[in-house]
Amino acid sequence: MHSNLDSVELLLNGASLGSEPVPKQGHVAWKVRYAPGTIEARGYKGGKLVQSAKRETAGPATRILLHTDRDWIAADGEDVVMVDARIVDAQNRPVDTADELINFAAIGSGVIIGVGNGDPSSHELDKATNRKLFSGRCVAIVQATGSAGALHVEASSPGLASASVMVSCRPATPRASA
Repeated sequence: MHSNLDSVELLLNGASLGSEPVPKQGHVAWKVRYAPGTIEARGYKGGKLVQSAKRETAGPATRILLHTDRDWIAADGEDVVMVDARIVDAQNRPVDTADELINFAAIGSGVIIGVGNGDPSSHELDKATNRKLFSGRCVAIVQATGSAGALHVEASSPGLASASVMVSCRPATPRASA
């Protein structure tokens, strides 16, 4: 673990696995046998707790969450929005091991022009409307048409609650063609 704090304590399911001083420009590490539950790192500076971070074991995948990098795009036939799909459990914890196939659909003032998941060994088509998750995530690239209005992007997968997100396509003047 890398930190700019004096020391870090690691806890597994509430039990301390020890505290280690952090060497300047160095890191600390623990060998921890996997156990479901909660792992927590607590960082100390001058003997005082100043930061902590927890991770919990996720339960079974239950639904898709969507997030966009923007709330609106220009309706110029060129502008794009990235739609990130993530799988979560019933407590909204990310399920990083999920690998289901996600189907995307664009309704309204946009069209899906590509998909991706960050897996360098994937042989799936990039120009498609579906993509398998990699580490519980994938993305759709949605391009505006030349029409202003609402753009709804939906994501679905069998056995999971689907999701949708709305992006506004604002009027815009298309770029002059050569």
